[in-house]
Amino acid sequence: MKQPVDRLVLILCCLALLCNIGTWAVLLWKIPHTNETIFLHYNIYFGIDLTGSWRQLFWVPGTGSVIFLVNSAVIFFSRQLARVTKIAFSILTLAFQLMLAVASVLIILLNA
Repeated sequence: MKQPVDRLVLILCCLALLCNIGTWAVLLWKIPHTNETIFLHYNIYFGIDLTGSWRQLFWVPGTGSVIFLVNSAVIFFSRQLARVTKIAFSILTLAFQLMLAVASVLIILLNA
């Protein structure tokens, strides 16, 4: 017997998906597609410590997409998980997507 999808889980997963799509869109919109090197990472001790092609920047939302797909598959196709576990997975997926979105915005500001 198939269990109905919890509404809260569905809302959290939709928000995570929208956040991931927004991250892709903002990076495509704001980062110029040139052959110049862009800054990929900055820390307070060493300054800019990683540079590369603009294509390498898309590892950030790509990783978010993989995490979203794996967690969504676990949430929606596992019948053994309790409701609390599904909600926890959904919240963690959304939190991860939000952290990647913030990281993407900071990279955009670093390259501005």
